[in-house]
Amino acid sequence: MNVAAIAESVSAVTLVIGVGFAVVQVRQTSRRRRHEAVIELVQSFRTPQFTEALDHLSQFPPGISDADMRQRMGDRMPLVTGLAGTWEAFGILVFRGDIDIALFEDFFSCPILCSWAVLRDFVMQYRKDTQRETLFEWFQWLAERVAEREEYASPVPAHIEHRDWRPARSR
Repeated sequence: MNVAAIAESVSAVTLVIGVGFAVVQVRQTSRRRRHEAVIELVQSFRTPQFTEALDHLSQFPPGISDADMRQRMGDRMPLVTGLAGTWEAFGILVFRGDIDIALFEDFFSCPILCSWAVLRDFVMQYRKDTQRETLFEWFQWLAERVAEREEYASPVPAHIEHRDWRPARSR
C-alpha cells in the first residue's frame, strides 16, 4: 500500500469520526435545549393565580356541584376556569409529545388528580350548559391518563424511591 492510499484511508476514517462526533454533539445540544424549554414552560404556568386556585380547590370536597362551586367561589370563579384552562393546555402539550407525561407527573400528578376529582361535576355541568362537549376535554383526558398510570404502577414518593440517589460525579 502506498503513502497516498494510507493518507486517503486515514482522511476517510477521520472524516467519519468527525461526522459521528458532530451528530452526537448536535443530539446532546438539542436534548439539553428541549429539556430547558420544557422546564421554562412548566414554570411559566406556575403563577400566583394557579397556586391560589389550587389552594381554594383543596378546601372543596370531591364532586362539589356546579352551583355550590359558584356560590363558594363567588367573584373568584375565574380562578377555577383559569386552572382548568391551564390543565387543558398541559393536556394538549402532553398529547402532542411536547412534554413527557412522566415529567408532567413529577410536577403535577397530585394537583391534577385532586383538581379533576373536585371539578369533574362542575366541568360536566359547564359542558351541558354551554352545549360544548369539548370544553376542558384535554384536562379530562390528562387527568384520566395520569389516573390510569397510577392504577398500573402506584406512585412512590421521591424521598422513598430515590433515597439512595447520589449526584453524578463532576468531571
